[in-house]
Amino acid sequence: MVTAGINKKLTFEGFDKRIREDMECLARKLALLWHVTWAREEMFKTSCYHFFFVKPTNMLRVQFNLDRELLVLVSLFPTFDARSLDFVDKLMIDYNNRLDKICFLIISKDFEIKKKIEQQTNQDKEVRIIVPYTIQEVMATVDKEDLLKRLRDCFFVRDLFDFTAPLKKDLFFFGRSELIHNLYSRYSNGENSGLFGLRKIGKTSALYALGRLLKLRNEPFALIQCDNPTFYLSEWNQALGHLILKICEQVCPEAKKKLIHERDKTSYMTHEAGISFGKDLLYIYSMSKKKRILLVFDEIENLTLLSPNKNWVDQQHYIYFWQTIRSVYQENSSLFSIVLTGRNPSFLETSKIGRVDNPLYRFVNSEYMKFFDVCQTEEMVTSIGNYMGLKFDKQIYTYLTDDFGGHPLFVRLVCSKLHHIVKEERPCSVLCFTYKEHADDLIHHVFADVSEILIDLQNSYPIEYDLLQSLAIDDIEVFEEYAMEMPESIEHLVGYGIIRKSDGKYHFTIQAIRKYLEGHTKLRKIKLSAEDKWAELNSVRNRIEVDLRKLIEQNLKAKFGKHDAKTKLVESIPRLSSDNYTQYELSDFLSKKKQEVLLFFSDLTHVIEKNWTCFDNVFSVKEDFSYNMKQANKYRRPDAHATDISNEEFEEARRCFDWLSNRISPFVG
Repeated sequence: MVTAGINKKLTFEGFDKRIREDMECLARKLALLWHVTWAREEMFKTSCYHFFFVKPTNMLRVQFNLDRELLVLVSLFPTFDARSLDFVDKLMIDYNNRLDKICFLIISKDFEIKKKIEQQTNQDKEVRIIVPYTIQEVMATVDKEDLLKRLRDCFFVRDLFDFTAPLKKDLFFFGRSELIHNLYSRYSNGENSGLFGLRKIGKTSALYALGRLLKLRNEPFALIQCDNPTFYLSEWNQALGHLILKICEQVCPEAKKKLIHERDKTSYMTHEAGISFGKDLLYIYSMSKKKRILLVFDEIENLTLLSPNKNWVDQQHYIYFWQTIRSVYQENSSLFSIVLTGRNPSFLETSKIGRVDNPLYRFVNSEYMKFFDVCQTEEMVTSIGNYMGLKFDKQIYTYLTDDFGGHPLFVRLVCSKLHHIVKEERPCSVLCFTYKEHADDLIHHVFADVSEILIDLQNSYPIEYDLLQSLAIDDIEVFEEYAMEMPESIEHLVGYGIIRKSDGKYHFTIQAIRKYLEGHTKLRKIKLSAEDKWAELNSVRNRIEVDLRKLIEQNLKAKFGKHDAKTKLVESIPRLSSDNYTQYELSDFLSKKKQEVLLFFSDLTHVIEKNWTCFDNVFSVKEDFSYNMKQANKYRRPDAHATDISNEEFEEARRCFDWLSNRISPFVG
């Protein structure tokens, strides 16, 4: 059991007398809330820093899910210097088995410390949780509540799930240790790797992690961003010149002046570019203590047959560029290894390009980046959620894996949404009931990112995209016919992790993708039973209803403001003026999450018709809108499951739903 206080063995004998008095006083104040275990001072980059280690008490462990000791940095400088954070990074490495890596406290003489830390957090979402205090307020503390309130403010307000950009630090990077180990192992053995996967699955984050590992081991690493127009708009020999400069900048900047590229610019403008590149790379290698260089090419499609610059295909730039790199590698495999990353590995799959050997064929060991399994999903969500005061029911990890396939970005986005949905004071639990109640909204929440992924897939693999559409509408006959004729297309989809085979049948691994395609595909299943027809219409109608509710709330607010928008809605549906609803917000009326559904599908029609000026830019012709809404309401699922619907009625319902969907979708994402 850990209680607040000071470790009996803690001593301040090594401190200067004036500093010792301040540190002893600070230790006593911290001991109101923490168990103070250690105090020390260290020199770092010509400056002297002072710090404590503190253990969380049992109460803090429960409230903030803290297990390890926390660093307390004491900054005695009158002005906070962001370089202090470099010292924090050093301590986190030196004491990585002891300290919490995500959170630390800072006590500063700077009266503006709280404001400056907030600015730092706003500028960099990956920054640690920093709990700032001024020395003056800590010295004046008489009650642990004063310290505790700031702790709550810093932990429970920030949304740590809200990351969409590639992760450049280890703080919030999860679930890829085996992948990083495999890539590093191949590099160490002089082998080449390929890493491919869907957009936003975390490839670039993995590359940053690989770079951090090599930096830690003092091994040379160069990350080449191939989507830079400087590369793909160049001819093959100029691209080699740009490449050698990028390698030199990142591996050995001091070698630049002696590169052939710098001493003789023409050397890379002729057929001798390959020879010059090999010599320059050998020089950089020798200047790097003859350690193998890892060259990582991100967004590799731009320098292949898939390049937006057609000259890479038509004028064989692809052939010459990669022939050069392969040739240099074969002459001296200790010089470098490469990792190619991107979304589309098709350029690796053919041995010949016309009559010429494909230089990248069987040159790399290629793999697809996998989604998280349930355990990896639980590790990430639990670790991040703990710092936000959120404890998720264990079953939710399975839901996240089933509905979103364990796609890391989707899981983060959904947990961020749940963070805003759950209104209880932290710490609190996120219940299975809450997830189920909001399941449709959570799936719709990732539709914009699903759309990006599918557009990219459609551009890269149009046949595979059509296969997904067929599977989404349960047109198994068409899907299996294609699967037999083009097994490589199925291999791509299985490789990406979008589908898998179970009991002889293929299934979606990401239900959010299936539901998105159900509502957006233009393919139609031809042979449908009455049950299938009603199921399709019911699914599309439900999606349209969700989008209509969003559209009404969005457009009324934009036109009238939040308060008057509610007034306009109530005026459109008189029964809502009852005293029972006076405390309701606009979103409450439009939500289907309450026990009582306040607005039905037909009511949505009346709201839009009564406030037509807010929606005429969406639907254009009021009479057409009214007709299609009437038909959509007509073709709702009957209670009698055996009730038939003629083909003519079914196609008419499809036309009405398409009319509505095509007009609503652009406005609600």
